[in-house]
Amino acid sequence: NECSKKETTTQSTNSDDTIRNIKITMNGETLIGTFSDRMILDTRPTYNKVNKLTTDQINKYQLDTTTATIYTSILTSYFKNSVIVDPNFGVLVSSAPDECSISKVNSVPVISNITPPYSLNSLSSYITIHGTGYDAGLKIYTDGVECPNSDSTPTPTQHYCLITTLSTNNQWSVQAKNGDGMVSNIYTQFTITFITLSQTNENVYINGDCSGLPDEYRSKIKASSTNKQISVPVKWSQANLTFKLTKEFFSAADNFLIIDSISNSIIANERFYYSPVITRLYYGESQIFITGFVFTNATGSGMLLNDVICPTIIHSETEASCTPLNRFFITTSGPFTVSMVRVSTKSKTTLSDSLLTITAFQNIVVNNQVMSTLSIQNLDYNKSYKIGGISPTPIPVDSFDSTSLQFTYPYDAQCGYAFVILASDSSRVSNSLFVCPTPIINSIIPPVNGGNVYMNGYFLNNPMVDSDPPSSALKIESYISKNEYISMWETTSFDFTYSSSNSTYSVNYIIPRGTLDKVIIKTLAASVSTQFLVVYNPIVKSCTTLSYKVPGLVTISGLNFLSTSIPFNVAVRIGGSRCTNVLVNPDGSQITCQFNADVNVVDLQPLPVSVVVDDIYQGSSNVFSYVFICLIGGNGKECSGNGVCLNNDCVCDKGWEENDCSEIYPLVNSVSSTKYRVPAYVTILGKNFVNKNLQVNIANSICSDVAVSQDLTTITCFYQSNVVVNNVKDYLAVTVSIDSQFTTSSNLFPQPNQECPFDSDHKLCYGNGICDSFTGKCSCYKGWESSGCSIVVPLINSITSTKYKVPGTITIIGNNFVNLNLVVTIGGSFCGNIVVSQDLTSITCLFQSDISVTNINEGLDVFVGINSTFTTTSSKLFLYTKPDQQCPIGSNGQICSGHGNCNQQQFTCDCESGWESSDCSFQN
Repeated sequence: NECSKKETTTQSTNSDDTIRNIKITMNGETLIGTFSDRMILDTRPTYNKVNKLTTDQINKYQLDTTTATIYTSILTSYFKNSVIVDPNFGVLVSSAPDECSISKVNSVPVISNITPPYSLNSLSSYITIHGTGYDAGLKIYTDGVECPNSDSTPTPTQHYCLITTLSTNNQWSVQAKNGDGMVSNIYTQFTITFITLSQTNENVYINGDCSGLPDEYRSKIKASSTNKQISVPVKWSQANLTFKLTKEFFSAADNFLIIDSISNSIIANERFYYSPVITRLYYGESQIFITGFVFTNATGSGMLLNDVICPTIIHSETEASCTPLNRFFITTSGPFTVSMVRVSTKSKTTLSDSLLTITAFQNIVVNNQVMSTLSIQNLDYNKSYKIGGISPTPIPVDSFDSTSLQFTYPYDAQCGYAFVILASDSSRVSNSLFVCPTPIINSIIPPVNGGNVYMNGYFLNNPMVDSDPPSSALKIESYISKNEYISMWETTSFDFTYSSSNSTYSVNYIIPRGTLDKVIIKTLAASVSTQFLVVYNPIVKSCTTLSYKVPGLVTISGLNFLSTSIPFNVAVRIGGSRCTNVLVNPDGSQITCQFNADVNVVDLQPLPVSVVVDDIYQGSSNVFSYVFICLIGGNGKECSGNGVCLNNDCVCDKGWEENDCSEIYPLVNSVSSTKYRVPAYVTILGKNFVNKNLQVNIANSICSDVAVSQDLTTITCFYQSNVVVNNVKDYLAVTVSIDSQFTTSSNLFPQPNQECPFDSDHKLCYGNGICDSFTGKCSCYKGWESSGCSIVVPLINSITSTKYKVPGTITIIGNNFVNLNLVVTIGGSFCGNIVVSQDLTSITCLFQSDISVTNINEGLDVFVGINSTFTTTSSKLFLYTKPDQQCPIGSNGQICSGHGNCNQQQFTCDCESGWESSDCSFQN
C-alpha cells in the first residue's frame, strides 16, 4: 500500500538532533522506541542525552549508508575517572497507526547540566538549566516546588530559575516539565550554605555547611573582586571557606565573589565590610607602630591600646602609629592588646603582645668606668641588642645571657628610662626602667669658709634624658662643720659644663660658711650614689724604726686614718711592702701594723710610708728608716750579707774582704787531667773558692757536681771531656766564677802526653774516632778504618726494585754506609731523600725511575759515594720490576707474609731470620 512504499525514507528527530523517542508507522502497525536517559559518572548518577549522528559524522566514522539506518551517540557531562552507560533500547508496538512515515514525537524535556555546577543554598540564588526539549510552557521545579524564571528569556536549550526553597540535605532535585505535561529527568544540584562571615586579621571566613560539595570542586574555588580582575585561592573545609585578604583585593570593594574555577561560574556575591589587617606590630621609644592595610584617614581609623583610645596618626594606607600615655612603657609588665578600628564600619582587628621585662639594674665602677647589669630574661641569642633612652645614641651591649644583660655607660649618658632595642632596626623589645650611671668625683676644691665649691668628675650632668620640663636627676648633699657642729646642705640646682676632650663634667655650686667635710651625690635611682670625703685624705707625719731586716711592729702617726667602710678598709705599705694586722686608734691619728722589714735600702735613704683609706683617700710620706750598726753593702745588706756585725764592724766570712765584706778574689793554681774524650772528675787547687753561686768551666764546658773543701782551697767537679782539641800542644782555660761577679781564669788544663793521628786541621783521629790519650791509639767510629780513622770502604750487596717509569723508594743493602755527604745514583740518576740505618747497613732513597732501558732485564749501575772520596759501584745490579710478576703472598694477604723482603729481580722472598718457605709463612 501507500505506506509500504515509505518504509525507509523518513525518520523523525528533534531539531537539535537530540533523540529520546522514535515512532514508526508501517503496514498498519506503529513502533515506538525509547532510549535510556541514565548513566553513572564517577559513581554519581546523572542523566544523558542521545543525538543522531550527522552525515559528516557518519562519513567520518565510515558507517554503512546503503540501508535505512539511524546512527545515534550518547553524550556525557564532565567526569574524572569512569562512566557507566546503558545502551538498551525499549520497544513498544501499537496497532493504531497515525501516518505512514517516521514522525516526530513531542520532545520530552532533558536536563543535561546546570550552571553553576553547585549553588549557594539561598533564596536569592539563581541557576541556569541547560538541556533540550524546552518549550514556551516549560516549568522548573526544585524539590517539587516551582522555581520562577529569573527575568531572563528562556530558549529551547536553557531555562533560568530563581530559587524559592532551601535545600535540607545539601542538594536540590531539579526537574523540568513542558507544556504537554512531559517531565524531564531529575538532575541533582549540590548546595553549600553560608551562615556568617567573619575576619581574623588577614583571614576571611565564610562559615556554614560546605560538606555536600563534591570532591572535584573543593580545590577549585576562588574569591574574586566583582570585576573578576583580582582573585585569591579559597581553602575548603566542611564548616567554612577561607581566603587571605590582600591589599589589592581589599582595594577593589567591600564585597567579593565566590567563583567555581572549573566553570568560571559565580556561586555567591557577598558584601562584607573588611576589618583592618595588621601585618606587623613594633615599638619605638614612645610610640606603637603597625603596618598593614585597610587604614583610612584619621577620622576613619584609629588605634586602641587595651581597648582605650590611643592618639593615632595614619601615615599612609599601610602604616599608622599611636602615642600611649607616658607611663605605659614604664608600668607595663605583661600582655596587652593593640587594636586598629575602622570607624566607618565599626570593625576592628586586635593583636595581643607583650614586651620583655627589665626588673632591676646594678652598677659597678672600675677604673672610672661604670658598667651596669640589667635583669631581663628571654633575649634571643641569634639577635644583637642595644640600650636606648639614656644617651644621645643607643649604647652597644657588651654581653647577655638567659637572665641578664651587661653594658658600659658612655660618658655622655644620663639618668633616664632605659629600654632594650634591636640593633638591626632600633625597635623596642622591652619595657622601660629608670637607671642612672654612678657619679664619679675626681676632685673637689672647697672654699675656705663657705662660697663656691668646684667639683670635677664623670656623670655629673643633672637633667634626666628627654624630660620635659627638665627634671633634676642628681642631688648634692654637702656636710659642713662649724663650731664643732656638722650640718647638711642640699641642692639640686647647680651649674655644670662638659669637656669633650676628657669626657668630664665640671660642677659649681655654693655652700654656706663652714668647713666642707664630705660630699654625697645621690641620684633618683635610690641605689645609685657616691661620696667624697673632702678633708679625709690621710696625712702621714712619722713612723717608728726597726733594726735592718728585723721584722716587727711599727707605729705611724698622722691624721684622717679612719675608714667609713664596712668592713674597715685601711691599707698601709712601707717601701711598697704591705703591712699586716693594721689597727687604727679611735680618733684616726695613729696606726700600728706588722712590717716584715724585707725592703732593701740604697744610700741609707728613708722609705715611703703610704696609707690608703677606703680605696679612695691616700697619703704618703718618706718617714721610715732602719737602725743600722755596721756598713751596708751595695746590695742593701748589712756587711753585704757576707759577714757579721761585731762591735760596729763587719767580720767577713772566709775569703771575703773590704770593710763591708763586699769583695772576694778567687785564685786557680793547678788542675788535674783526664783521658781525652773520657768524662771524669777533675781537681782544681787554689784559694777563696767560696761556694756562693759557684761555677766552673774548662774551655767553656760547664763542670758539674761541684764540691768545695771547707778551707775553700780545693774544688772537685765532673768534666765531660767534650772539648775538641785543635792543637794537641795547647792547654785549656780553667775558669772559676763566684756569684756571677768574681771570676778568675788560667790556661792550666794539661793535654795528653801521647798523640793520636790527626788531620791538617789538628782533628784527632781525623774527627772520625776517639783518641786514647795514654796509648795514642784511635777507636774509630763504625764504618771508618785505618790507624787514624781516615778511610771508609762502602760495600753494596743488593738493591730492591721499582716499576718501570714509576718513581718509588728503593732499599740498598750493604755495609759502611757512613752518612757523610752521601750520594747515591742509579744508572746515573740521583736518588733523593736519602736515609741511612743506624748500623750503616742499609740506604733508602727515592728513585725517579727516569732511566730508559730497551729490555726490562737490562740492569743499571748502582753508585754510592761518601764525602766525594770513598765510592763503590755495582754494575748492572738494579732491575726494574717486571709488570706481570710479583713475590708470593701469604695466607694473611701480605707479600712474603710480612716476614721477608721481595727480591724484585727474581720475584722471590728473602725471608727474615727465623722464617722460611717460599712465602716466609713458616716459623723455623
